[in-house]
Amino acid sequence: MCGAMLGMVTTVAGGLFQAMGSMQQGAQQAEQLKAQAAFNNRQASIEAIESGYKSYQLGRQTQRIVGAQEAGYAKAGIEGESPVDTIKATLSEADMDKQAIRFSTELEQGNYKYRAKINEMEAKEAKSAGYMGALGALVGTGTKLVSSFV
Repeated sequence: MCGAMLGMVTTVAGGLFQAMGSMQQGAQQAEQLKAQAAFNNRQASIEAIESGYKSYQLGRQTQRIVGAQEAGYAKAGIEGESPVDTIKATLSEADMDKQAIRFSTELEQGNYKYRAKINEMEAKEAKSAGYMGALGALVGTGTKLVSSFV
């Protein structure tokens, strides 16, 4: 009788530890995924800051180029539509470059935000999987106990 009781106690203890381990594993995986989601959200914010800086730098560079073009044309005594067209082309090209920076940034931000959402969903699933694993362990333990009496 004592051996049977010891067997039941160890079966129950084993099932409980397995259930606790499953829940712990799910919780740890969920926390890791939440941390990854936070990182991806942070990266999306950094992309916006970096884009603003790149656009600013491009604007400053364009001002220097246009200034040098104007000075060069003035020094050479060149006037008319040709210098104006060249400066307009420079400004137009800089504007297209700024739009490319903005578009690229929006894509990168979208990718990081999407990854963050996926990580958040996976975190919920990991936690649920931990609970389901725990439930499975407890049901398995219960089945072993019941079958020992049959």
